[in-house]
Amino acid sequence: MDSELDKVKKEAEEGYLGAQCRLASMHFEGEGVPQDDQKAFKWFRKAAKQGHADAQFHMGWMHEMGRTKNGPNEKEAIVCYIKASKLGCIKSFYHLGLVFAKDKKTYDRAYTYFLLVRWLGEEDIDQSLNTIKKLITEAELSAAKSKAADRLTELIVNGHIQLKHQ
Repeated sequence: MDSELDKVKKEAEEGYLGAQCRLASMHFEGEGVPQDDQKAFKWFRKAAKQGHADAQFHMGWMHEMGRTKNGPNEKEAIVCYIKASKLGCIKSFYHLGLVFAKDKKTYDRAYTYFLLVRWLGEEDIDQSLNTIKKLITEAELSAAKSKAADRLTELIVNGHIQLKHQ
């Protein structure tokens, strides 16, 4: 009988999205296999190409943390996070906020992404929101809120996020 790894690897190689994500996570965490960032990235990339938001997010995180063969690359991380955010990955909104909060020229973008995280139910983001809010103008604040509302509407219309009724 085939091992769990053999089964997952076979299904991943056949293009099954769930198996690709599972195999990527196994290599990423070193679960049942030696930890291997290059293999993890390879399988996250294959899953991301099929539209898997969390795989796209993990690619961004790996770029940001330097866990790719080319080391840290914030620009590639942003590209991956934006792709994941367009698929509704809330973690990517948060990480985009963190990246944009590093530069005063992009504080308004940080506010936009942190606000989306808050609107999607993450209450622990309030400190970040309040900090950035103090650093931008009223016009930037208004524009950031408008962009966040537009992005949220786009995500809902495209079926990437479903709001819960209380």
